[in-house]
Amino acid sequence: MIKAVSTTAAVFFLTLPAEIFAETSVRRQQTAMMTKPVVCRVLQEARGKNGEDLAAVIESDGASLAASNYELATIVPGDPPIACYRSRVDPSKLRRGAR
Repeated sequence: MIKAVSTTAAVFFLTLPAEIFAETSVRRQQTAMMTKPVVCRVLQEARGKNGEDLAAVIESDGASLAASNYELATIVPGDPPIACYRSRVDPSKLRRGAR
């Protein structure tokens, strides 16, 4: 009898935090955030590289910005090179405060 009660209590206390901390609030729908029309980044990792090594650095940097709706617009040559990305978001679709 005592073992059954202690097992039931253990199960109750294990599931209780999940119920307490479960999110019950209602969130607003996420809208587009403010974006810059052009973002330029200095690629320090590309210093002294050329060919496939340079392409790999640029590709990895571009992949990190692709998730934020940016695409590669131009590369300014130099050591280190500068990669400029432009936003793919239509400014008319943004909220008034995000333009």
